[in-house]
Amino acid sequence: GDKTRMEELAKEENAFIRPSPSSGFLGGVANTTFETMMICEAAGYDYILIETVGVGQSEVLVADITDVFLFLKIIGGGDELQGIKRGIMEMVDVIFINKVDQDNLQKAKNTRLELKRALDFIPPKEKDWKVPVLLGSALSNEGLNDVFEKINDFINLKKKTNRFEEVRIQQAEKRFEYWVQEYILSVMKKNNSVEEAYLLHKKNASAMISNPSTEAKLFVDKFLSKE
Repeated sequence: GDKTRMEELAKEENAFIRPSPSSGFLGGVANTTFETMMICEAAGYDYILIETVGVGQSEVLVADITDVFLFLKIIGGGDELQGIKRGIMEMVDVIFINKVDQDNLQKAKNTRLELKRALDFIPPKEKDWKVPVLLGSALSNEGLNDVFEKINDFINLKKKTNRFEEVRIQQAEKRFEYWVQEYILSVMKKNNSVEEAYLLHKKNASAMISNPSTEAKLFVDKFLSKE
């Protein structure tokens, strides 16, 4: 799939393309994508691109594992801002409007204006950085150099203000907390009585017998409380 769509990149001997199914994991990425990125970086790859399954309101975890959040927009019919959640706009670092040609150039410019206006109402994610909205076409190789330049500008700004390492530390801490929760739950579910209780409280939550937060607390208190 991916290699078929990336004919030129697939021929590059210094590029490595690896499909990574999300397997139902919310966030637009697989649950081990962060760790895979660490391996690729340790192997010496200069740039690591993560293509998500599509970003929605519940799929913004990709922003917590990357240095730059690039949002790709394609010109379509109707309201260009419809369907773009505020959460996405708050996390984006660079916007690239793709598949722009002479036939839809004016529409693309209008979309860029709408996006810029929307960004004006959102507090800046990083100090001294104004999210650029770029036009171009990957097919005709137009505007890609501008995207590459803005990505590097953003990274250099973060390094200059010490935000680069600071954000990476925060990301690693979040991943640590995620895996602690995953491993604790995995160990607990290996116990048959715990597994039965887990399924019972999960069923109560899904049936709205009680709210999910209460059921989760009842389950945890039953097996982890020291009192």
